[in-house]
Amino acid sequence: MMKRVCLIIALLMIVLCIVSCSNQEDASSTSPIYCQVTLSVPNDATIDGSVHQVEWGKSYIFPVPKRLNFEFVGWQYGEEILRPYGIWTGSDNTTITAVWACKKYIVDGFLVEIRDDHAVIVGYIGDVGLETLTIPSEILGEDNKTYTITTIGDSAFKDMGIFTEMLMIPGTITIIEDNAISGCTGLPIKILVDDPQLWHANATIGANNGGLTK
Repeated sequence: MMKRVCLIIALLMIVLCIVSCSNQEDASSTSPIYCQVTLSVPNDATIDGSVHQVEWGKSYIFPVPKRLNFEFVGWQYGEEILRPYGIWTGSDNTTITAVWACKKYIVDGFLVEIRDDHAVIVGYIGDVGLETLTIPSEILGEDNKTYTITTIGDSAFKDMGIFTEMLMIPGTITIIEDNAISGCTGLPIKILVDDPQLWHANATIGANNGGLTK
């Protein structure tokens, strides 16, 4: 009789042990997976919190950083650009990096980008057919600094034809990149300097820029 009781107790203990292990496995299989995500931004940008705990398969919201003269594009995660919000699918602690684009300013119809210590004309969206159109020589950035416009960028006025009766280029412009005025055959251009020939000799002028091409 005593042996039977002991056997029953042993069997019960085995069953309890199996049930307990099963419960632990179920708990571990359903435990949330958390990752530490570090947000990397340059020193001249600001962000509200750079380290975040996110759960796999759950929605996340990362702060949008701010940077003067730039527009935030998204977060670089491997080959992917993440929006500031979405569903997190990473399973490891990681660092993601802010991606930026130069902010486009509109000055007298010209699209201007600030790049490092100077500014670049990248397009024109103003009125066409004006008697004269003068490219600005400087721009005031969000940081309240004045930047000299030194460059007409690649394809800035490409295929715009004769969009003004006279395009005035200030002497601050010393670089005209490839195709800046390609497709503007016959566009009258005046360089606003005392010695246009000297300007032309010293300027850096890319390919396919009509009469300006060296």
